[in-house]
Amino acid sequence: MCTWETVTTAKDTCSRISEFVAYHLRLGAKRVTVFLDDPSQEISDDLSVRPGVNLVRCDDDFWLETVGARPTAIALRQSKNATHAYHHAVSDWICHIDIDEFIAPVDRTTTVSSALGQVPLSMQTARLSPVEYLSRPDGSDTGLYKLPFDAVQQKSDVVQRAYPRFGTSLPSGFLSHLAGKVFVRTGDEYLKLAIHVAKYGDVKLPAYDVKGLFLAHRHAVSLDDFMKKFPTRMSTKSYSSSNPKRRTVERALQDRGHLRDARLITHLYTEMCTARPELVKILSSTETLVEIELNLSA
Repeated sequence: MCTWETVTTAKDTCSRISEFVAYHLRLGAKRVTVFLDDPSQEISDDLSVRPGVNLVRCDDDFWLETVGARPTAIALRQSKNATHAYHHAVSDWICHIDIDEFIAPVDRTTTVSSALGQVPLSMQTARLSPVEYLSRPDGSDTGLYKLPFDAVQQKSDVVQRAYPRFGTSLPSGFLSHLAGKVFVRTGDEYLKLAIHVAKYGDVKLPAYDVKGLFLAHRHAVSLDDFMKKFPTRMSTKSYSSSNPKRRTVERALQDRGHLRDARLITHLYTEMCTARPELVKILSSTETLVEIELNLSA
């Protein structure tokens, strides 16, 4: 049975980092590496000494030793950290994910190891398809996630019925990425990890769509969580693109008013991110609703 581990660059609360780590260890990860982007991050003593946990404080000495100086862009810091972890991996596979992303088997009989065992030996990377969390404004867990609408569905009236205000701008139904994340076979000295792919130089490696696993993206667990993270996501270009044809949150808001209009942003969250009964019904009828119980409080 193959072994696997994860690598993440995080800047979040101690409790969320602990939930993330504990979940993936329960799932079977041999090691969970978390690079603490804020080197002063508070971490519980229990977490720091837990077997299988590798916490790295990204202070000036760390950056000096690894790449010479701290990269300005968070995406570059993530990629540098992920590549560093790849070349120090202790498992057969490593997956580069964010602190709000959870590897999720489709059912209780599927394990991460068994799913990775089905990846053809000729493939170096295995892609996890993303599902985006449907929240409640108060933050209580729903266990509901959605798949993006596919190309055919995006041309039908289902988008307008599901998302009457923002569907024309965001027809997939997703606020965050559609690319997913990848597991990568370890042991290649020339390979580098980026955010969504693995690379040789500037060449992206093709990925096999792994069966039996989702990437459960808890992108907005409550309205408060969404509003707090919104400025950072805007400033780091998570919600924008240099490609004028790409549908983004930034363009959706620009089309309807002002980027910093709190009422408009709240409407965006409510329509796109919450488990509204009418939305849940539409997603269920189009087979784009997924139920996943992560049991993060276990």
